[in-house]
Amino acid sequence: MDFLNELFGRKETQYILVAIIVVIVLLFVFRSVRKRVLLKQLAATEVNINSMRSTPLQYKINKAVGLMKVNQTFEEQVATIQSNFAELTNAYDRITYLLGTTEDELISGHLGAGKENLNELRALYDNTQSEVSRLSEELDRLLEDETRLRDNITNLKNDYRDIKISYQQKIAQYGDAAEEIETVMSDIDQQFNTFEEWMFASEYVKAQAETDKITEAMSNLSHAVKVIPTQLEKAKGIIPHMIDEVSKGYQKINSKGVFLQHLEVSKNLQLISDDLKESLSNIRQLNLEHVEERLEESSKRLNQLAVAIEKEDKAFDVVIGLSASAFTQLDQIKGEVKTLDEQLPELSERFGFTTLNETLVEMKEKVSSLHEDKEKIQRKLSEEHIPSTSLQIELNEFNQASNHLESMVQEANKKVFSARSDEQRAQKQLLKLHLIMNDIATKIDSRHLPHIGQTYDADVVKARSMIDQIDSILGDNPLQIEALNASVNGSIDFIYRLYNNVNNLVGTVDMVENAIVYANKYRSTYPEVDSELTRAEVSFRNGEYTYALKTVIYAIEKIKPGSPYEQLIMDNSRSA
Repeated sequence: MDFLNELFGRKETQYILVAIIVVIVLLFVFRSVRKRVLLKQLAATEVNINSMRSTPLQYKINKAVGLMKVNQTFEEQVATIQSNFAELTNAYDRITYLLGTTEDELISGHLGAGKENLNELRALYDNTQSEVSRLSEELDRLLEDETRLRDNITNLKNDYRDIKISYQQKIAQYGDAAEEIETVMSDIDQQFNTFEEWMFASEYVKAQAETDKITEAMSNLSHAVKVIPTQLEKAKGIIPHMIDEVSKGYQKINSKGVFLQHLEVSKNLQLISDDLKESLSNIRQLNLEHVEERLEESSKRLNQLAVAIEKEDKAFDVVIGLSASAFTQLDQIKGEVKTLDEQLPELSERFGFTTLNETLVEMKEKVSSLHEDKEKIQRKLSEEHIPSTSLQIELNEFNQASNHLESMVQEANKKVFSARSDEQRAQKQLLKLHLIMNDIATKIDSRHLPHIGQTYDADVVKARSMIDQIDSILGDNPLQIEALNASVNGSIDFIYRLYNNVNNLVGTVDMVENAIVYANKYRSTYPEVDSELTRAEVSFRNGEYTYALKTVIYAIEKIKPGSPYEQLIMDNSRSA
């Protein structure tokens, strides 16, 4: 005992004991960690194995066996697949055994054996998974027709469900067609059941044929569900309303006296009504082919009828107004042509209108032709058996012809008026020019100043000659208008200029005389004024009137520098 106490009391012994304990603890921890790691790996492997087992190989093989019964070409391939699946079944059994054994060994602490089993299990899983994937892909290729059909039928069922939902949401809008739609839906439901029966029997060709029937039936149903509400709205609401409106418009305008028989409104409305009844019957039976086109055609025909009736109504009003104005215009033209015809001898003699005679013949022919057209149109208006639109066209042509004739008449009248106006103007101007020349002569003679007469004597002679020329031209037949206008215009320019010159000179003379009279008051008082006035008087007598005026003004400036001499002279002349 003392020996043990002494042994354990030594530090070396204590160190050894501590080291042994630490090693034992580390070994325990290592085994625990290793055990947990192996268990986690086992759990992960088990998950993968379960996923592999979920592959429906048995279901696919059963389908393949069913396919083999109706198609012997797949017999050898299916037999090989069954043999491979039997081997897989053995592998599944071994995997199940290894899963249980490995878990027991790991839990019981036999980590070495458990790890070996786990490695075997994982290797077996990898090989088995590869074979499962290969077999599954081979079966999928073998059963691709079924897969395709299943996918198609799933999509069709989804679409069918959407169609039924859409129908139920608007069921009130389908009216009498609802019964037929539900019958079609019942037939489609039965077709889906038939498809499943063919698929169960692996009759894929017949299942495909049933799928095609379902697809066609659903396409027709989808189209019907989509368009019937709109078609019923047109067939029961819009088009009947249009028929009613056209009928009312026809009755109203027909009672107004507008000719509408050529439109055959009643016949067309009856045809549209009959066609509408047939379209409604087709909608109820879901025979929708061409229904939309027929409804659109009915709507189009009704619009055309409404437009045609409205056009006839407007044309009727236009015809009434246009006929009155056009016929009145023709009567006025006839009167003007008659007046021209009556005046033609006088006009030809006076103005030499040689071409007017030919123009007048043409105008008279046009008047006669238009008068015949007028009578024809009046007969058509009274008979009321011709559409107003046709009459409007005739009246427009008549109006255009009348306007053209009116332009011809206006051009002729303008020519006559211009000639008469030029003659009258020349006569008035001749009188004015005579008066002006008399005034010029009076102003020259009243001053008794020979220098004025000498200055303008030649101009006065020329002016009188120009007046005589105008008078001579006016006396000619036919009257030469161009020569007359040229002579009048030239005479006006020359004589008015002469008149202004004489007026200016006479005004200067009057101013000189008044200025001399005004300055004479200061002549005796201012000697320098006397000399200036003497010089001014000499210039005045010599006809130098402007110089004389300047001289007098100069003298006045000396007497009253800066004074408004013009006002002084005028005041003096008035006081005198």
